[in-house]
Amino acid sequence: MTIGYLQLDLYLPGVNSIKHKRSVVSSIKNRLRNKYNIAIAEMNANSHWSRVSLGITTLSDSYNIVNNILNDVERYIEANFEVSIINRNIEFL
Repeated sequence: MTIGYLQLDLYLPGVNSIKHKRSVVSSIKNRLRNKYNIAIAEMNANSHWSRVSLGITTLSDSYNIVNNILNDVERYIEANFEVSIINRNIEFL
């Protein structure tokens, strides 16, 4: 059994209020949950409204499947949302 954890620190250009940030982050989380078999949560929710840290996890019997899912999630975020990835951290257990 392999558990994978991906933490992405994102910059949200054009977001100028906490309400707008919540809307953008909620959209990202909902679309990812619908597309992938993952758990996702906003980390450091009280940080500045133009930045967010997302924690994403998944598990499988295969390391390759877990790695592919987490990499696909990252690519999907880059391709479908107007955000910049500031930092990326991936861990496997």
